[in-house]
Amino acid sequence: MSLEHTHQILDALMTVLDRDHAEGVIEHRKRTIKKPFTVFAAKLLAKEFAKCPDANAAAEEMILRGWQGFKAEWMAKVQPRQPYARNLADAQADLEHQLFGGDDGLFAIDHTHH
Repeated sequence: MSLEHTHQILDALMTVLDRDHAEGVIEHRKRTIKKPFTVFAAKLLAKEFAKCPDANAAAEEMILRGWQGFKAEWMAKVQPRQPYARNLADAQADLEHQLFGGDDGLFAIDHTHH
């Protein structure tokens, strides 16, 4: 892939992504899944990213999930990520309910103090 070709792909992606995310998508396609871009494919991908409220977040999902391509409608099916503390609190409440049949606070953790 020539330097000019790489710059054309980067330019196409940077119409909707910041530089770090554009480079990350190129790296993902080139090295991780071994499916390098054509300029046309980069333009099509940028068009799909542009349909999302946060194009950079969409690019992250593509990379994290190992997707070769991306469709904006896939984001509607992706579960939003919850903060760790919320997941921990949910797991704790489930455990209390399973062990004791209710939420009596036996294992309560005070998340308000740091």
